[in-house]
Amino acid sequence: MIRFVGEQDIFQDYASATLADVMRYLDGRKVTGLDIETTRRYSPNKYVSKVYEPGLDPHLSKICMIQIGDGENVFVIDARQFKVEELQPLFQRKHKWAIHFAKFEYSHIKYSLGVELDTVHCTWLVEKNLYNGLNIGFSLFDLSERYLNSVAPKEVDFFNEYEEEEEIVIDKSTRLQFQNIRDRKFTNQQIEYGALDVTLAYKIYEYQIQGRYTKSGVYNPTSLHRLENRVMKTFANMELNGIPFSKEVWMDIYNTTSHPMFVREVEWLNEYVVENHKKFCKLTFFSDECAIKWTSPKQVVSFFRSLGFCPLEYSKQKKRQEYSASAKALAKVRGEVDEQYHELIDHYLKFKEAEQACTLFGPDFLKYIHPVTGKIHPSYNQIVNTGRPSCANPNLLNIPSGAHRTAFIAPEGYRYCGTDFDAQELRVVSDITQNEVMMEIFKGPDPDMHSITAQAAFRKALDRPDLVVSKKLADEDSFINELRQKGKILNFRILYGASAFSFKHEINASEEEAQLMIDGFYEAYPGLRKHFDKLYAQALKDGYVVTDRKLDRRRFMPFHNTYLKLKAKAKPSYEEKRQISQYEKQLMRYCQNNEIQGTSAGITKLAQIMLEDRLKEMDSQLVVALYDELGSIAHESIAEEVFKIQQECMAKAGEYFLSEIKLTSSGKITTHWKH
Repeated sequence: MIRFVGEQDIFQDYASATLADVMRYLDGRKVTGLDIETTRRYSPNKYVSKVYEPGLDPHLSKICMIQIGDGENVFVIDARQFKVEELQPLFQRKHKWAIHFAKFEYSHIKYSLGVELDTVHCTWLVEKNLYNGLNIGFSLFDLSERYLNSVAPKEVDFFNEYEEEEEIVIDKSTRLQFQNIRDRKFTNQQIEYGALDVTLAYKIYEYQIQGRYTKSGVYNPTSLHRLENRVMKTFANMELNGIPFSKEVWMDIYNTTSHPMFVREVEWLNEYVVENHKKFCKLTFFSDECAIKWTSPKQVVSFFRSLGFCPLEYSKQKKRQEYSASAKALAKVRGEVDEQYHELIDHYLKFKEAEQACTLFGPDFLKYIHPVTGKIHPSYNQIVNTGRPSCANPNLLNIPSGAHRTAFIAPEGYRYCGTDFDAQELRVVSDITQNEVMMEIFKGPDPDMHSITAQAAFRKALDRPDLVVSKKLADEDSFINELRQKGKILNFRILYGASAFSFKHEINASEEEAQLMIDGFYEAYPGLRKHFDKLYAQALKDGYVVTDRKLDRRRFMPFHNTYLKLKAKAKPSYEEKRQISQYEKQLMRYCQNNEIQGTSAGITKLAQIMLEDRLKEMDSQLVVALYDELGSIAHESIAEEVFKIQQECMAKAGEYFLSEIKLTSSGKITTHWKH
């Protein structure tokens, strides 16, 4: 039953209700469905942006409809007819709200009404937890189809749609009508659309709390659901608050560093071609000119192939090996190329670096400045496979350390407090594997796993059983320092399941030497390979990898059933054998690195929650959370205190997830984002 709160159109005849009726309804409930619809806040020509959209972005939108209800009764409120202070009491209560993609509702209600929702059950997040890794949809329609037998409008006969009570019809095109509705009355279609959305969210909630039925039993990771639903607020607040940004500093870097470097490297490459390769020149009235457009991969590939060293690289788009002019591919083969071309490759790599700086981090980046706030407001995808979040529009992880980050500057009178976990993933792997050698390293006064790894790997690869690598020796000897840096690469590449072939170029070694280093690594940490093999055997049986044992976060394998069928064949074909091998290799990589990533992600998310709770009554905001890094902006009078609190929260989060190894963090208080 739909009850409408507000003045109806003359042709509408929904049961009327008041805000007081809604309040009484909520008083008798512990869990209620919630949904909102939004419209543009400003005229179409005001605050135009390529990134931030009216109706989606809270700063450019206002709430026009609020839907509150359950599987039977729904209140549809015309929010435009009420003052903010009249609507606030609806949400100023201890209550659990069942919402699909709750970050949207949370952000808009906080910005427009100045109220934070209490407890949230986000059906999108919970579904991601229950089916993580599988190639299925997570939209409201997808979940409704999975749980409630819903259908799209094009699949039903509209003249008879209400005769089939077991089917629920969803027409998402109605959503677009709200963006420009402004002050016009809602149509019946719009009211019923809004009521259906909140009904679906609540019904899905009722199914989700029962967990997911699998062949091994019911999977219902309630602690994981609580963490993700709570940290959703933290991500929403970071998106809403944004990061202060200086357009002037950014463009100064472009004009004095990035663009001049780009011009300089193009000039060098052009001169090189003119002097050495007339075949790739064009004759002008005055002289020869280089005919290669260096920003064209096709032309560069043709040039490098003529010189005999263009590398092959797997193309995800075409799903095959192709000749490539990427910086990554060329850097890998540089050591195998004739020395006469090393200078050319070096300058081309500098060109690619400058090209990226000018393209990604040049004037075009300014589109991310919000037209209302003047800040950068990245968006976060909270769960990606292992449990780590991702960041977009812009992706802060892509912004290089150094000069570019100085443009993310704290306001006058404030400071940026940045902290990173110290060797978070290495400490995590030592604790979850309970490897005695690793644990001894991190329980020591000066943990240095990179030196231990380098020493073990290069004793074997260089056949030098007496080789000693340490921080102290690395400071005194450039050769030892190089080995230690390679040890750092080995730690992460091997633990992440890389083969000798895949990382040999990074350490400038042959495949045989790289394999000896892998063997040396596992000899240095006895029992580690056995631990990974055990996880692999279990994953083959279960069809999923546990990426966080504390919270029982799982990554399900989408092709596991197909794999079992192929494996059971008496005589699989060559292609089927290839598929079996590919799946097994992929699964082994997941078994090695997914739990490291998932546990680390859980630690960082818990630290975010703890920190935000501690900062609530302080003149400070959390603005950055990236893998092992947290960043807050605090008034300069309390910056030292906030920095200390930040480190305390990171340490306490580690204690919750790890049984023996302590997590520490380090960082700085600066005027800008520094990492």
